[in-house]
Amino acid sequence: MAEAENYCTTNEFFRDLVEFYEIEKKPAQELLNILAEKRPFIKKCDNELEEQVNKFLKLKKHILKISSESILILKAKERLSEGKFKEAEKHLIQSFNENLTGPGSNKRQAAFEAYALGALKELNFEYNEACRYFEKAVELAPLNLHFLNSFAKALYRVGDYKKAIPCYEKALLITQDTYGAIHPKVANCLNYLAASWENSGDYRKAIFLYKQALEIEINLNGDQTIFVADYWEKIGDSWRALGNYEEAISLYRRAQSLYEKLLGPGKSPRKAGVLNKLGLAWQSKGEFWKAISLYGQALDINGEQHPAAADILNNLGSAWLYYGDKDKALSFFKRALELDQRFYPEQDPKVAIHLNNLGSAFQFLGKYSDAISQYEKALNIEQKFYEKDHPFIAIDLTNLGFAWQCYGDENRAISYYETAERIFQNKLGDDHHYTLKLNHLLTDIKSGQGKDPCSVRPIK
Repeated sequence: MAEAENYCTTNEFFRDLVEFYEIEKKPAQELLNILAEKRPFIKKCDNELEEQVNKFLKLKKHILKISSESILILKAKERLSEGKFKEAEKHLIQSFNENLTGPGSNKRQAAFEAYALGALKELNFEYNEACRYFEKAVELAPLNLHFLNSFAKALYRVGDYKKAIPCYEKALLITQDTYGAIHPKVANCLNYLAASWENSGDYRKAIFLYKQALEIEINLNGDQTIFVADYWEKIGDSWRALGNYEEAISLYRRAQSLYEKLLGPGKSPRKAGVLNKLGLAWQSKGEFWKAISLYGQALDINGEQHPAAADILNNLGSAWLYYGDKDKALSFFKRALELDQRFYPEQDPKVAIHLNNLGSAFQFLGKYSDAISQYEKALNIEQKFYEKDHPFIAIDLTNLGFAWQCYGDENRAISYYETAERIFQNKLGDDHHYTLKLNHLLTDIKSGQGKDPCSVRPIK
């Protein structure tokens, strides 16, 4: 138990977790060891460890469904229970290959083994490899809803929204056929599909799908539930992304009113969150004072010592930046980053977001070397957390390109832009606004006809 105690949890929590979930100590310890190796920047990993335990138990339950006639599968089960995940993986791979192409091939068995291998890769934070095995499971058992959903979620996790969409669409059809048109599982599928379209930049499709999920929720539970307010907020997000700020504000107000009714007075991340989004919508309309007032109200709900306050402080910085008070903006950006660093480890992706925003403030102030420093820190963090071709990595690269172009090094800027453009094209498609933005930037900079690079706003 020394590894667990030295890493980021306690003997007491580890013991309670093992007892509560009735999991053997050896696999629990191995899960903690994986966290220590793959997520060494986490200050306190209790939640992450519990999530890993749940994933492991689901995997173990799945493997029990696989035929025990195979010696290899029996060995894989034994190694898994002993916490020897690498050895279990070797046995599963051997059995999978035999069932896939061997003389006594069994495609159904191979599908279950492919899924188990994908789940093992997820436990080890190897998400691209997990996608590869989940995809094979779906190829072998195309109507298996569990395999489809796992594959789609894994694709979403690595930022491959374009490829996740057809998976969710197929899962939606199967779910509707299985449970009928009005069912919570159908609403859940619609929600994931809408989020994928939203992240792909097709906000109108996202709105259409969120509305369908909302209708199911109202049909099942009435129009006075938290989920109804959540859907109004999500639809508002897409309208805001489309530039229809009046519609977004109307929906945010409806969500705000229902949150107030259902949650009552007192602290609530939902209440603060929707006020924050109202501020963003008014800020996009150029109503900076109204936005600043709403951000202040959002900040008052949970106080400045709440983790979510960092986002609000960041938006206050953004409002003051575009209002023209760069020094005040910088002060808010720094407070947001300091708050994140208090609640999150310094290598957490949440910190990377506010490093990017601090970089944008320095860029607007003309402090390009400081901006580059912040953007590089953000990139360094996100490279440890995400795959190298994730859209979030491309955003960091784009911002570095902006800063280097402002600094006068156009060749380095072009290198960053080209790498970012390839990622956006691959993950989001040619028509996504990020891809188009990079295409225009590269055309302009190479032709020498681009506008002043320092007037270009960084991507957030």
